Amino acid sequence: MPLLSPASCPPQLVPAAPATEANGEVTIRLTATGSGRHTFTIRADNLAVDQPEKELVLREGTPGSLVWKARMNSLGAPWVAVVVPDGDLGQRREAISAAPRL
Repeated sequence: MPLLSPASCPPQLVPAAPATEANGEVTIRLTATGSGRHTFTIRADNLAVDQPEKELVLREGTPGSLVWKARMNSLGAPWVAVVVPDGDLGQRREAISAAPRL
């Protein structure tokens, strides 16, 4: 069995609970462990994400974190966000909100 090089070790993702403010601002935090350089892309429905793709260099044994800021397009509807590491949908993590109370 071939050994994985540090750059090829897939990241392990731990999403934090997203925060939705009354004005429709959303903060999504993600912690990743692994090693090497990785790209994380957020795909969303009912969210306008300022910078959907971010890069993170992970070092073995040291977690890294990313934060995305977004705005809800419709305050009366729920939103969905999916973080995809390195274009691998099989490793995705999802965050879903309930519709805010008005």
